Amino acid sequence: MANRPRSKNRVSDYSPKDDGITHVNIYSVSMCSLGKMLSNFYPASIEHPVYGFFANVEAFWHFASTGFKHQQLRTMAGYLVKATAKGMPKIHVDNFLGLIKDAIRLKLEQHPEILEPFLSNQLPLDHYYVFRKGIDLIQNRPHGADELIEIYEELKQEFEERSS
Repeated sequence: MANRPRSKNRVSDYSPKDDGITHVNIYSVSMCSLGKMLSNFYPASIEHPVYGFFANVEAFWHFASTGFKHQQLRTMAGYLVKATAKGMPKIHVDNFLGLIKDAIRLKLEQHPEILEPFLSNQLPLDHYYVFRKGIDLIQNRPHGADELIEIYEELKQEFEERSS
């Protein structure tokens, strides 16, 4: 993947109140439908040519990160798979982000209802969590946010090059 500058800030440059207006937040509870659909938690199943069926990209993520051996992770919803895998030992996987990029590519290819709005989107992408503290919205950019955005930017370019 390209060497883009990594954000040292744990807060997005965008306001959560502007999600879907000035940017798209890739987040399961995004304010806009595209942000929700791009989330790894989104219930868009994938059929991987090597590893088989997964209920969502998050299931593939944790199946891979725990050594490709916990079959029960394949069919779990995003929050459940993340909670279940939390107690499992993580295994180093060569080219892990490349495998995740492949899984996201499969999600887009196998779900035109996600691919079409993704390709027509002109807003910048971001990835941050939002928490409410009283009347304030608190943001937190998780570890790996820059890499996820980069994956989507590269895939958009890849799909655009295919269609030209």
